[in-house]
Amino acid sequence: MLPRRDLAFANVMPEGNIGVIGASGTGIQELCSQIALAGEGITHAIGLGGRDLSREVGGISALTALEMLSADEKSEVLAFVSKPPAETVRLKIVNAMKATGKPTVALFLGYTPAVARDENVWFASSLDEAARLACLLSRVTARRNAIAPVSSGFICGLYTGGTLAAEAAGLLCRTPWRGSRRYPSTWHDAGRRRTSDPRPGR
Repeated sequence: MLPRRDLAFANVMPEGNIGVIGASGTGIQELCSQIALAGEGITHAIGLGGRDLSREVGGISALTALEMLSADEKSEVLAFVSKPPAETVRLKIVNAMKATGKPTVALFLGYTPAVARDENVWFASSLDEAARLACLLSRVTARRNAIAPVSSGFICGLYTGGTLAAEAAGLLCRTPWRGSRRYPSTWHDAGRRRTSDPRPGR
């Protein structure tokens, strides 16, 4: 399913921000259906053929599809499903997913991941889990895009305990709101800085 072009058999799908890629026709159908049932939609659903991730084929179509959706601004979240892949091809595909920089859900049937997440790639173990992860990432991305970016100034907080303040500081350390000055040497603890004047902007 490409924009306004249904090739072969295709479900009627709501539009959204999830780009779907699959080396499994029924896998794509079920994943898209679960996404729609959860209230989200897709931009594209690209079928690759069940043997694309074999050692002989090498994931040629998968790599092309990832490159295409990486360049598509409307596809803010990616979801990938395939039949059991060759290990060398799986590693190549995961590296391509990381290179997109987009939140990506990967379901490689028959593969048990050692970690739940690798950078911007979340691993699922079932179609249901893949759909739930994709929908969650879709909502988080949409909400993040609706928040005005912080370009200058300070974030001031008043906390009733050190644990709450430390938690907020830790979250700020992982948020690139200050660009390259994310870890200034003037901070006495990571994420916190002393100030002589608590008024905003001082």
